[in-house]
Amino acid sequence: VNKYPHIPAPVERIKVEYAYYGLVQKDAYLTKFSPKIIGFLPVYHLLVMDDLGLGLDYRHLYEQKTKLPEHDLELLVNYLLRLHQLKVHA
Repeated sequence: VNKYPHIPAPVERIKVEYAYYGLVQKDAYLTKFSPKIIGFLPVYHLLVMDDLGLGLDYRHLYEQKTKLPEHDLELLVNYLLRLHQLKVHA
């Protein structure tokens, strides 16, 4: 994770990320908020996804002690509710 080099990110995490984004892409609502998988090469620990552009990471909420806008909060809650309802086959 180049953007945050101070956060440990073992290469094996890519398999979990691939499984997560693959599951999310099966739901039309969740897909609107997630990058599309273009390709996955597990041997090289390489997951290629669409670029989401200049979206916010909400770091400012912690740095400036601001509140999440109500609209964003509603989207987040709806996303999490929908995510929780997904059927996961282990």
